[in-house]
Amino acid sequence: MQVFKPVFEKWQAAPVLSLLAFILVLPVFETPKTVFLCLFYLLGIYSIWKNRESHRWQHDDTLLVFWMLSGFVVAWFAGIQHKEWDGATGILKLSLFLLVLKNISLSERLRQTVSMVIILSTLLATAAGLWQLFVTKQQSALELNSVGHVNHSAIYLGLNFALALAMSLTLKKTDSISSKAFVIFCLLITAASVVLSNSRATIFTIAVIAMSFGLTWLKRSKWPLLVLLLSIFTTVAGLYFEDAQVVQKHVQQTSQGPYLGERQAIWNSSLLAWRQFPVFGLGIKNFGQATVELQSEWLSAEGKAFVEGQYLACAHVHNFYLSTLAEQGVFGFSITLLVLGRIGFLLYKNRPRLADSNSYWCSWLAAFGAIQVVLVNGLLNTTLHTEHGLLTLLLIGLWWAGLDQRNSAIGIGRRHS
Repeated sequence: MQVFKPVFEKWQAAPVLSLLAFILVLPVFETPKTVFLCLFYLLGIYSIWKNRESHRWQHDDTLLVFWMLSGFVVAWFAGIQHKEWDGATGILKLSLFLLVLKNISLSERLRQTVSMVIILSTLLATAAGLWQLFVTKQQSALELNSVGHVNHSAIYLGLNFALALAMSLTLKKTDSISSKAFVIFCLLITAASVVLSNSRATIFTIAVIAMSFGLTWLKRSKWPLLVLLLSIFTTVAGLYFEDAQVVQKHVQQTSQGPYLGERQAIWNSSLLAWRQFPVFGLGIKNFGQATVELQSEWLSAEGKAFVEGQYLACAHVHNFYLSTLAEQGVFGFSITLLVLGRIGFLLYKNRPRLADSNSYWCSWLAAFGAIQVVLVNGLLNTTLHTEHGLLTLLLIGLWWAGLDQRNSAIGIGRRHS
């Protein structure tokens, strides 16, 4: 993989360089990532406009624009006024990122370079997090500096696991020993870091990703599936018998109350909030304003009482589906699921064939893993959010950007539009 020797055309260089700079600082530095992201938006849009003669607007682009605008509609009709407009700009940031990424011209080599920079930047951020955890003792859990909270960092690492595993599976005999060693090293470090994060949902998710990748790879070989299953079994057994922190955490939380711990009460509160504002929700980023007093009023109007342990005021819902429903109502929830459903459909329709290149297999697997992180990890955490939301759409966008090129190569054409 000559991923560090990309060939830039003049009009390609600026948006790609800004994208690479953004990726490099995304999990590490707060202010620079915002600057480079804005540069990518501006330069990417200019690049698309300059190449407008060969670019064709697709139905999927229209869908992404609807998603982009949905946050502002939700903010306008939000049930509570607080941070709903800030939340709307968050949706704008995510949807515009995917829209630009899927429409700029990226060669196969450039996409490989971007993938390598993703795992390199995460490796640097992880090294800093491990230093703060074990050496300086500044953190009590593994966190990536610019990603933040341990759950968010775990989700980010889970996405990197999907990418590193996809890159490991698609290594070729002709790749240099250093490239092979680097990719496999990143895979092992990322997997170990997810375990260190003590995030049960993310550990479960990467196990699902590993099994799904192995099943998909059966088209080419059965050995990766057998190795992955053996690795998962060995890891789970080791965690159990060594009484790892993640196991202690699960036993402690489930022994003190409901199987889902505090999440069950938070989810009850999210459904309560949704019942008050079913169409447009509370407003994005406003769930934290559903205080105990406000929930008590809502329950009183329903002829019920606020019972400690059954309901809980919290800043986040810790569930992608219920969070979207409570904060964006049926309107935003439907559009979000429509976007994800469309991506899922395209992934299924354009699943790799034996004739496809290793590069396409890698980008498809990474995107497949990203959508699993959103949907599976989203059962217990708020996914598709902030930094890990951008990384999710980056992995999906890299695959989507090369889809026309791949379909043309195997004679399918633009049927995905």
